[in-house]
Amino acid sequence: MIKWVHLKEDLKCLIRDWLTCCKLVKHSIYKKIVNVMNKKIKKGRVLIAEESVIDVARIKKILGDDLGTIAAMSGVDALEFAKGEVKPDIILLGMKFPDMDGFELLESLKADDDTKNIPVISIIPDGDDIDEQRGLNLGALDFIRKPYSAPIIKKRVENHIRLKKYADRLNRLVDLFQEEMKESMMEYDGSFLIGCKAINERILMVDDSIEQISSLAESLKKDYSLLIVTTLDDALNLAGSSKPPDIILLSASMPDMQAFEICRKLKENDQTANIPVIFIADNKDMSTEVKGLEAGAVDYIRMSMSMAMIKARVRNYIEIKKYFDHLKELLERFEEELQRIYKGDENPFYIGVELN
Repeated sequence: MIKWVHLKEDLKCLIRDWLTCCKLVKHSIYKKIVNVMNKKIKKGRVLIAEESVIDVARIKKILGDDLGTIAAMSGVDALEFAKGEVKPDIILLGMKFPDMDGFELLESLKADDDTKNIPVISIIPDGDDIDEQRGLNLGALDFIRKPYSAPIIKKRVENHIRLKKYADRLNRLVDLFQEEMKESMMEYDGSFLIGCKAINERILMVDDSIEQISSLAESLKKDYSLLIVTTLDDALNLAGSSKPPDIILLSASMPDMQAFEICRKLKENDQTANIPVIFIADNKDMSTEVKGLEAGAVDYIRMSMSMAMIKARVRNYIEIKKYFDHLKELLERFEEELQRIYKGDENPFYIGVELN
């Protein structure tokens, strides 16, 4: 499970502060905030865009009844469903269709304002690194490889849908407060939103043998600040420090299952739960990949992959984290500004609200 869902707890605390400290009980935004926070998150909706009826049926069976699914076996139908009134939360995208190339479809999805924010997981043959690199460059977030591994497909889809749902909730809250700011400030021009602090991108690499990750570290240090540790305690201490990493690369080859223990401890701690973790391994091992995803990792990469592909995956997840950090910072700025706007108001009564 991706523990970025701990954002929900952060939001509950933040919203309670707004409802009391900002004295919003008698303002219209009060009910809107409560509605957003109390709105039950519906089960995810998956668009399976794949030309093979057999593959569609197989994926639907793997995903089960927990997720709503809709199938499109042509590029035109996939675009139509993606742009529909009820949009999918995620798209599983095959690379061949009778009427268009899968990469052409991916490019169209990412170029359209209506569909560009829908996460796409591409379906590619095992070992096709060229297609994976091309998909990453066009905007694919993740990949499923044939032949299918049922646990890996289900866990990856569930993880990305969970991220999408909470990103949507954060965006709704930002929109609410931006609207309130405009209504409350006669000459408000949105300028206080500009200039969110830059994030110094830091990668924490964890492996009991520095030699094993030296080539990867050498490549990554050109673009990021690197922190390299060899023990569980050092990894947990650095992750929980005042300057935490933006992402953690964790070697799956550490002895005595240490890597999985580190990952679980990171995800159990509210202070470190939102840091994305990627497992790195020397070879392909589906059982290890499943264990890593179940422990809370967002991805699993093999050292045999091209360096360009590894760097693209790392960049993808750093960008996602920066996006969440940016939204949270906007919400904190709104809190400060609304406190200033309503500073003189009186709160004649208190309403306790359970934000589920």
